[in-house]
Amino acid sequence: MMAVRCACLGSSVLLLVLALWTVGECGQGVPATPKISVGFLSPTFSGKEGEVAAATVRVEVPKDINLGDSNESLTFVVTSEDGEAKAGRDFELVEGTITLATGDLKRIQNNRLGHTNIAVEISLTEDEYIEPSQTFTLTLEVQTTLDVEEHITSAIFTINDKGSDTVKISFDQTTYTAYASQNAPLKLLKEGRIRQDISVDVVFSNGSLIQTILFEPLQDVIEVSFDPGSETATYSLSLALAEPSHNLEGVVVLGAPAEVEVLDFTPEGSRIIKLLEGKIQASVVILQEEHDNLHKEHDNLRSNYSRLQEKYADLQRRVEDLQGLKVEFERKQYYMAKNDESVKVCLKKNMTTAKDLIVTVTAKKNKDSQKRETGGEDAFQEKFTIPAGSVKAECFGFDMTPGDKVGATFNLTLTVDDHTVPSTSATVTITESLTVLFEPSEYT
Repeated sequence: MMAVRCACLGSSVLLLVLALWTVGECGQGVPATPKISVGFLSPTFSGKEGEVAAATVRVEVPKDINLGDSNESLTFVVTSEDGEAKAGRDFELVEGTITLATGDLKRIQNNRLGHTNIAVEISLTEDEYIEPSQTFTLTLEVQTTLDVEEHITSAIFTINDKGSDTVKISFDQTTYTAYASQNAPLKLLKEGRIRQDISVDVVFSNGSLIQTILFEPLQDVIEVSFDPGSETATYSLSLALAEPSHNLEGVVVLGAPAEVEVLDFTPEGSRIIKLLEGKIQASVVILQEEHDNLHKEHDNLRSNYSRLQEKYADLQRRVEDLQGLKVEFERKQYYMAKNDESVKVCLKKNMTTAKDLIVTVTAKKNKDSQKRETGGEDAFQEKFTIPAGSVKAECFGFDMTPGDKVGATFNLTLTVDDHTVPSTSATVTITESLTVLFEPSEYT
């Protein structure tokens, strides 16, 4: 969207403010053929996310142009085109039209400077990500029969991040305790948000790599599995930006190193082993129970599969039963009096079926039909049942209250069960009275 500050110019209300800025004296030379000048005030504009920024358009009307008593106007359109910044995500779409009537142009011509500046407001979206500056393009298009000289018609708008915050990645502890021959689970934490991935290396104090961790934009915690080996020792681990993220230096801050102390199994290790053996035994019991449950589920699935096969065979028979079926309206044209509340509709099918058919009849008012005078609705729907063994026409009272406009027409369509079968359409026409069209014996 495009917003401009509002001002009244004579009888015209324009979405703009004609801000008369004192920027110095006019140029010395007078062009051989003076023209109205329109263009952006600068080829570049900028603003911070979360603000309502502005791009300025200057309109200049030389004093020696004779505007006369014409009713000609000057229209220009300002639009935006996505770049690194995207409309709807980083800023509100700029798309608007501004028109200056002849009287507006004369007022610009008669002011001391002979020009005015129009501020086009642009809403910049604030988000929680830390990111580099992003740009999009503004385009100005002039639409007029006047003799106009276009200056800067394209400008780059830069959206700057709202602040200078940083993202911090660090170990969740400064010291860890691990046991020989067992993986030590370490955690890395990310504080802050950035719109791109961050690759971090976990390394020993001598610089050798342990693991490379990839933080995606919405990830805040990642576990690192560290194998300390079979010997007791103390290791110092530190963090470094991996190669794909070297360009984020200054934006990503890495936390302090962490120490991992590796302990032997004895005597504490023996206690841990016994504890683990007990857990393993308990796990075996649980797994056996799960194994038995899976067997039961398997038997249930086989039973369900058999039922589904039977249902599928029934559906196949149903489809075969419906092949060649055709349901249609008995007549192409129906009539109802303007104040009636239902119309008699007759349906017939071309063959018997194994089951009753559920038929849905829908009535929609013809768009080209006359408008009703009072009350009424534009659409109606009702379901009817056609007996399985019948092939004669079945008639139903279809409820509809279309109002009292004589000559209005409604299109009737139908669907059968949840299957698509050949069908026809019909029309209901609203009349003054049914006796005008039929003898009483004919419309029953």
